[in-house]
Amino acid sequence: MLDKFVIEPSNGLWGLSAIEGDRELKAKLREEIKPEKCYKGTQILVLNTTNACNLGCIYCSARHVRSEERMPFQIARASLDRAVELEHIPDIVFHGSEPLLNMPLIKETVDYGEELARATGKKISFYVQTNLTVLDDDSREFMKAHHVAISTSFDGLPDSQNKNRPYLNGYPTYEDVRANIKKVLEFQKGICAICVITKHNVHNLTSIVQHFEDIGITDVQLLPSVKCSNGNGFDFRPGNDELSEQYLKVFENVFGKMCDGSQKINVRNIRQYLRTFFFESGIDSCRICSSTPYHPLLSVDNDGSVYPCDFFWGDKTKVLGNVNTDSFSSMLNHPNNPRMCQIEKSGCRDCDWKNICGGGCMADRLFSGGKPYYCETHKSVYTYLSKKMPDLIESGLLKRILEEK
Repeated sequence: MLDKFVIEPSNGLWGLSAIEGDRELKAKLREEIKPEKCYKGTQILVLNTTNACNLGCIYCSARHVRSEERMPFQIARASLDRAVELEHIPDIVFHGSEPLLNMPLIKETVDYGEELARATGKKISFYVQTNLTVLDDDSREFMKAHHVAISTSFDGLPDSQNKNRPYLNGYPTYEDVRANIKKVLEFQKGICAICVITKHNVHNLTSIVQHFEDIGITDVQLLPSVKCSNGNGFDFRPGNDELSEQYLKVFENVFGKMCDGSQKINVRNIRQYLRTFFFESGIDSCRICSSTPYHPLLSVDNDGSVYPCDFFWGDKTKVLGNVNTDSFSSMLNHPNNPRMCQIEKSGCRDCDWKNICGGGCMADRLFSGGKPYYCETHKSVYTYLSKKMPDLIESGLLKRILEEK
């Protein structure tokens, strides 16, 4: 019976073995060569639509660049022109602080994208990541007519949403977001919610996932907050012990409901973690975000500067190039791209999981000084999944999860 998970830390390759055959498997895995480290493209292109926002989120990573500055159409147009140069056109995501505060840019960019798609014969897909508090009838009708997919940031139950994501004046936002989710679901098949985890909601993750399912949310991404401060030195990040415990409760609950056919909502973290076990390239950084040969995302700021992640907007030391002068292809494997750093040269070099985990979130690793703050959480999840792997394979759950879109 193949029920022992065996991993070779030097290359991240693994397999299942009978207990008495694990030494032979380890030797075989050690002989395998890790694929070349090279990005073929990027999955997502994020546009910083505006630095303006109407919320006062306690963990906001963009607080230091908050202003009324908006992306001009010329930069958005150049970004699309660069995107169609790639063999695989990335999904175009309107982001920022609150993108719907620059709805004119979204309309003009989508119109241009449709024109560009007709001229090139290539498909261009648009998304907007919004806090869903300023979605009016006009913007809603435009999204519906032009098939712009809407995702939201929503931190769960009323108390945690209102603590984590209040309006600038401190007023609660839960009811407004809930009402607009209902309106979106009237014309959009489903909706994804990014739920940022803080000290305020970490103990309610299973309840939050169930609540999201109950109100019609079809996908959820649980995203632990990175190093942040409210200006008074208070750290909103949950502890690793409590986060690990809650993650495993969510995962176990989802696996159980998948087995009895009652699971409706897709918890994206599960697929992300499981996909990192399977090598499609030799890339060992940000594997939880993307374990494929494609860069997780490139982010374009208001002035056309391109960053490896939207967490770094405004940090000129992280700029990879500019859409006005540089191709995206030249930026993906650029020496200045933090994702091109070898995991063996990071604070994760001595960890058995390094080539599977890839150091977790790049922003978390860099902001935390070389080793991710959530390192112990990642280890707990990988240990749990490695023990679960034989059952996941035998039950067919692994195949189902990996094939989800």
